Amino acid sequence: MVQKLLIDDIAHSNGLYHINPQLKVIFSMISLFVVLLFNSPTICILMAISMIILTIFKAKVPKGIYFKLLSIPVLFGIFSLVFMTLLFGTDVWFSINVGNFSIPLYYEGFNLGYHALFRMFAGVSCTLFLALTTPITQLFTVLKDLKIPQSVIEITMLIYRYIFILIDEALMIENAQKTRFGYSGFKNSYKSMGILAGVMLLRSLDKGDNLYTTMCARGYDGNIHHFGEKQSIAKSQIFGIFLFEGIIILLGLIPTLIY
Repeated sequence: MVQKLLIDDIAHSNGLYHINPQLKVIFSMISLFVVLLFNSPTICILMAISMIILTIFKAKVPKGIYFKLLSIPVLFGIFSLVFMTLLFGTDVWFSINVGNFSIPLYYEGFNLGYHALFRMFAGVSCTLFLALTTPITQLFTVLKDLKIPQSVIEITMLIYRYIFILIDEALMIENAQKTRFGYSGFKNSYKSMGILAGVMLLRSLDKGDNLYTTMCARGYDGNIHHFGEKQSIAKSQIFGIFLFEGIIILLGLIPTLIY
């Protein structure tokens, strides 16, 4: 719950908050498309560095929070690189001798993991730029403008809200159980987890009924209306996006053109 509120606070107070959300979505999606389309580590590195600079220095997102969010998928990518090098491939690149054992490393797996790591790094950077500069309410407005069915948007809104509310409830119950030594030993831990799951099922049903009753009391007619100021999109901003993407692609392809 704290992490969710922290991200929402940053999205509402960053330096790019007043930029049109549609423009930020277009920018992030085109950047992500460029990363996926061009299988070039150079383009991925340039895109990731650009997104980090924009997010930290232009949007003024705190460095510690940003790199903490970025580190988790990057570490996952590093582990993927290691396992791909060990498991994928036919021709042994070289071997590492550990005692009486020989661990083969495959170049095909390393090459595959190497490209996947940098594409993951750039893709996560693009996604974090959008998540940390655009509040979720503005994203729902963009989905509405894209003619996504209203029922889908409403279900997504409710799911997003109640995931974190139920996580908060689960943490409170778990803390109460820990103060009563509910997780001291395997038997007690197993019993406490069962109680927690049962209570959370009842709490989720109860909160759902309370929400529906509250919404009906406030005039809910089957539609959740979205309000918000829409910022205009200047032609210069669209031109700037395509100029940025063109420069990244050009710089990324220069090593390929040279060799």
